[in-house]
Order: sequence, then structure tokens, then C-alpha cells
Amino acid sequence: MRDAFVDVLGEDPGECPLPDLGLDSLVIADLTSAIERLSGTTVDPSLVMRSRTMADLAARLTDRAVPPAPASGTDPVGRAAGAVPSAPDPASTASLSALLRPLLATGQQPRH
Repeated sequence: MRDAFVDVLGEDPGECPLPDLGLDSLVIADLTSAIERLSGTTVDPSLVMRSRTMADLAARLTDRAVPPAPASGTDPVGRAAGAVPSAPDPASTASLSALLRPLLATGQQPRH
């Protein structure tokens, strides 16, 4: 965390309250990117804005990084790590087919 702040701000903020640093949206975006690059995890910029100090931000990120136990016996972490996904839900496939059927019937290309 400290390395990200030093990288972006040029100094260690220590226990200085983050709101007192005058972080604008561009600095918060740079800080978020630096934290993501150094930690390998995705960071919500609003988390930076809601944190009181650098230590508070580190604690919030640590709390958020603990994955909840799977409730239904599925393992979302395992799937993200390369496990074979389960078959698609037939109901969602039918809904998607119903949405695409008119486009396919008229030969129109979907717009991006």
C-alpha cells in the first residue's frame, strides 16, 4: 500500500487523513491503478474515497479480499482459476435465443 502512495504522491502519507491530502479524481484513479498493479487485485475507487487513512484503506482491502465460503457447494474461485464451468442454465439460454431470434430471422447484424 505504502509503495502505491509513494509511487503516485511521491511521498508516504503516514497517518495523515486521506481527505487532507486533497486527492482529486485523477489522483484517485492513478492511486487505484497503482494499488491494483502492485497487489494484483481489483480496487473500487470509491473505497479510496471512503477510507480515512492509508492504514484504513489497507484494512478495507484486506477485509474485502477474504472470499466468503461457497453456499451452494460451487467454488467461484476454482472456476476463476481454470476449473471447468458447469453447463449453461437452459432458461437463460432460451431467453437469449428469444432475444436473438428476430435478428437472425431478418438477417440484421447486432450493433455494438
